[in-house]
Amino acid sequence: VFGKFALLLLAISVGASIGQWLFTKIAKLFHKVILFGPFKWLDSLLGAAFSVIRSALMLYLIATICLATPWQWANKNIPTSGIYQEIDKYTPMVVKNVTEKIKDFSE
Repeated sequence: VFGKFALLLLAISVGASIGQWLFTKIAKLFHKVILFGPFKWLDSLLGAAFSVIRSALMLYLIATICLATPWQWANKNIPTSGIYQEIDKYTPMVVKNVTEKIKDFSE
């Protein structure tokens, strides 16, 4: 079981690294060829928005993992957080299914 888990983590890490490298190359080409004038401003605005969304999702995932642990502080304070409740309304069912699996695994 540990070997499969380690192999899965390795595959995810390698795939993410290759994808990041590839999309970085594509983005550099995109910026050189297409972006000019007002498009640069729009690109910066969208980049900032996606960065905020990414950070919020990472915090949500960390909070969800903390809820799956026996840590009493997290179980008492995170579900009552307004930010957590708002993000939890809009998370896709896939994330909810994964969190349920994590909770089942921890019990």
